[in-house]
Amino acid sequence: MKSKFLINVQHWTTRQFADLMRFSDRVRGIILGDPFCPLRMFEHGNWDIPVFAKSAKEAGLCVALQTPVYLTQRNFNDMFSLIRFLERRELLDLLFVQDVGLLSELKESDFRVPTCWSFWGGGRGDTLSRDLLNFLTQLNLQYLETNKPSRVGPLQECGLKVIYRLYAPQVATFGRFCYTQYITGSPCNGGDLCKHEQPGLVSTDGKLNLKVSGYTLEHAKPSLNPSPKASPDYVTVYVGELVHLPKVLGDDSR
Repeated sequence: MKSKFLINVQHWTTRQFADLMRFSDRVRGIILGDPFCPLRMFEHGNWDIPVFAKSAKEAGLCVALQTPVYLTQRNFNDMFSLIRFLERRELLDLLFVQDVGLLSELKESDFRVPTCWSFWGGGRGDTLSRDLLNFLTQLNLQYLETNKPSRVGPLQECGLKVIYRLYAPQVATFGRFCYTQYITGSPCNGGDLCKHEQPGLVSTDGKLNLKVSGYTLEHAKPSLNPSPKASPDYVTVYVGELVHLPKVLGDDSR
């Protein structure tokens, strides 16, 4: 039986995917979709998602899709169409969402793929209450992603399945504009900026060390969270490069 790891790489390429196959006996699936900018994850933006989803399914991996943090009139219909396309082609096993409007629309359309309230939902308030959980489950939500080990057991007791965010960039803040373009003073040019070394920001006292990564400012060192006492249903790992993956998988397996 494969492990519970769902792997996300900041920039998916065919080579990255091929390298991931070295860990196929330990990885359950992959996460596609950048929460802010599809050009940071794929050369051709969201057009590449069905291609990588098909390759993953053919390799025996499950496919999860992370929807954008900001869903507006500009991108809502396109994302909804992509989700339904992947569902109808049987290329989608799990959907990460943090938009109540999208959840409601999916329920109305008789969407059958399991959905997860993602880590990014905490950007709209990290307080969890039974009323909120009841509201979300009424919208057919089955999973919740958390980076707090103490929440795994209680959420499962509330009837939710839990996805534990084991390793990921430690985000200091995120916004509606691209910090990389702002800091570098250079145009995006189809995602080229994110392919280069990310600029850094260091406070004068040296206590704050951030890197600029598209629409997020992240602490220079990613966060490896402690393993929870309760066993989560899945474990998510978000790496910039696959070179970091063996250490993360090894730390979790001890």
